[in-house]
Amino acid sequence: MAVKLEHLGLVQHQASIMKQLRDLWHDGRFCDLALRSRHGIEHRAHAAVLFVTSKFFKTLLSGSFLESEQVQQGRAVEIAASDAAVAALLDYVCGGQPAVSVEDSSELLQIADACGLSKLAESTEKGLRASLNIAPVATALKVLLETQGLYELKAICEEKIAANFEASSRKSFSCSALANLDEFCKETTCTCLARR
Repeated sequence: MAVKLEHLGLVQHQASIMKQLRDLWHDGRFCDLALRSRHGIEHRAHAAVLFVTSKFFKTLLSGSFLESEQVQQGRAVEIAASDAAVAALLDYVCGGQPAVSVEDSSELLQIADACGLSKLAESTEKGLRASLNIAPVATALKVLLETQGLYELKAICEEKIAANFEASSRKSFSCSALANLDEFCKETTCTCLARR
């Protein structure tokens, strides 16, 4: 016969463990994995923490993928994302609430979606939606193009662009505004706008 022990204060215990793991990560202690951003910066992490956060990381780190071999050999795993997006992903996974620019947020949303981190994707989308209320229309267009219409952002970006177009059509465009829009479209390789 066994005695079942009830864990008194389980929620506090779990929160304490998470805080300690975050502190260890923040201090760079016991990190056994590095994620390298597309800019070549390595971000240290705990493989066990990433492993339990999503099926994507579980498969990536334990499967027969090149990345699994790289981790076992102590080499960094390449992530095709900016330094800010990789740092924000790790910060969020370790219990943080990172602040990320609009530009990096759209990239973070794509990474979160690709990695199966639905809560991070939802949080990022919510932040992007809120920022689009005050952002210029060019930002809405850029977010729409970069996120390829993920989630509800497509409708929100389209509304922002349509509202701005309607307001702008009542006024005459200045040459500099058209030049800025043209330059923006070239930068983002936008082919969806046709000149008249």
